[in-house]
Amino acid sequence: MDAQVAFRSNRTTKVDLKLRRILYPPVLLLICWPRVCNYPYKTRREIDQPPTSTSSPEQVFRDFVSKLAFLFWTDISPATIPACAVLNHLDIIGAVEYVFAFNNRSPSELQQLKEKIQSVLDMFDEPPSSDERKKDILRNVLPYCVKRVKGYLNAFGRNLGECITSCARDTGTEATEIVACLRTLLNATRKTLTSVEQGGGVNIAATEQLIWSVHSAYKSPVFKIVQDRALKEERGKSSTHWTELIHVTGRLMTYKQAIDLCFMVRETWPQLFQDVHITMVQSDASAPQVLNTRALTAKEIIGKMTSDKPKLEELFASVDKLGDLGIKLDQEIKKEWSKTIKSKDICVHAEINLFQHLEMTEGGRRFFQGIEFIGSSKPPCKLCSYFFQVYPTDVEVRPSHRNLYGTWLMPDICPDLPSTRGQMDSLEMGRKIAERLLGDLLQAVRARERDGGPHDSSNYSTRRGPQSQQFLEDMSHRTENSDLPHETGLGETDTIDSWSRHGESSHVLGAMSTVRVQASIDDMSRDMGSLSIRSGQPGTWRMRPSRGAQSRGPAQMPCRTVVEIESDDDDGGGTLLFEGRGSLRTGIRRR
Repeated sequence: MDAQVAFRSNRTTKVDLKLRRILYPPVLLLICWPRVCNYPYKTRREIDQPPTSTSSPEQVFRDFVSKLAFLFWTDISPATIPACAVLNHLDIIGAVEYVFAFNNRSPSELQQLKEKIQSVLDMFDEPPSSDERKKDILRNVLPYCVKRVKGYLNAFGRNLGECITSCARDTGTEATEIVACLRTLLNATRKTLTSVEQGGGVNIAATEQLIWSVHSAYKSPVFKIVQDRALKEERGKSSTHWTELIHVTGRLMTYKQAIDLCFMVRETWPQLFQDVHITMVQSDASAPQVLNTRALTAKEIIGKMTSDKPKLEELFASVDKLGDLGIKLDQEIKKEWSKTIKSKDICVHAEINLFQHLEMTEGGRRFFQGIEFIGSSKPPCKLCSYFFQVYPTDVEVRPSHRNLYGTWLMPDICPDLPSTRGQMDSLEMGRKIAERLLGDLLQAVRARERDGGPHDSSNYSTRRGPQSQQFLEDMSHRTENSDLPHETGLGETDTIDSWSRHGESSHVLGAMSTVRVQASIDDMSRDMGSLSIRSGQPGTWRMRPSRGAQSRGPAQMPCRTVVEIESDDDDGGGTLLFEGRGSLRTGIRRR
């Protein structure tokens, strides 16, 4: 294997003052309004399943790229997520180039990550003779991700204990079977954190065994009951331990699923693990400020979002109603505004950073098997998704989790023209994204539901129908901190002692039931919905080249596209699919 790090010169992106007014205040408004009103999420929580042997080759490949990125999501913080693309090597026939981009990583950290990626890919060069080979790979991956894995284990143990305690209020065989299954997993989880052999806080061997056990338990009839309880809990909004248990179960299972998938892909494309070259893209520059110093009020932000009188009247009336109910929306905006100004995580997200790197290199014809796809360790945020919708490109990304971040940074965009024209194009991009945010705000206010979910993973990808809401009653009884944090359980300070006592007092244990295992990956189905976005206008933008960047290759004729937007209610977002493969010299954008 050969590896290199493609570093760009350090620079700070200056956000245009007009863009500050157009884009970023609406983002904060859309974050704060549903949260302060305690709107329920649209999505229902389900574990996202890997592709099977009956999935299309392209589906399998897409999931492989994203699962590979997940394996190297090493840190607790969601601000460090990786993105990945797989290309044909230009200079070496038959060779493959993996390109990785990470948020907020230093050059030395990228160098270390490159070495980890190289060593893991080497392990897939030979077919597995048994599950022991897969377990050995997992034991080699886990030390890289020990901080993140420990967060999952703490959350898993805590929610297992709470679910066992919950069963103490039940009687009958069902509760007994659930307790037996969950207690076995709880005991195994304790071992991962209390019998530490190596890995800086987790027992690697015990964690590998737990992940295998979780995968088996998930396929059992007992866990189907657990999933039913999670759905009932979510509808009742009375607690979160069953739904949180489902979430962290999916996160732990993903490690095994990723390894299984790598070997599945190897059967079709063995060259993906043979002559491999790795490129690491430098984390993009941050911006010192994306907002003006003074926080705007909700009405001030709305007034800058639209001049449409009916929409203004509707939203202003809704703001007034919130004030009558004692809901301090402006105060929430001010708090979020201050937090965003102080944040050090403002950056161009990894998916767009990698895309920018590809635009400055040889482009779309390089993509492996012609699949122009950028995978990521978790689905793109709403703003990344909207960026790829409005930017003229054939490159596809994962369906969005639909959550918003105030720390998202618009990349430098311009054609090969003076900077003034480039600023105009950046503003136009900002306006197009802001238009979508206005639509999202109106939908949230009218439906009294919030987009996205309590976590950013794809484990919660199925939409459910609208719920009837006693809005005024909910608002009068709301709590100050009703919003669930993303990736609950990660980075928390609780230890095994704080959750291992859960369930100890439960006296509804009965006879220990045998958990029947149905753990074949071929039995698993995949929800792979998509959202088709086709641009009706020829694109005029491209990324501002970084200092020293060069482009090679002849120009190609652009394609003609038609407008058509299709939504898929099965996944709550969409992979961005574009008609035609017309592209320019870079092969990943349209003009």
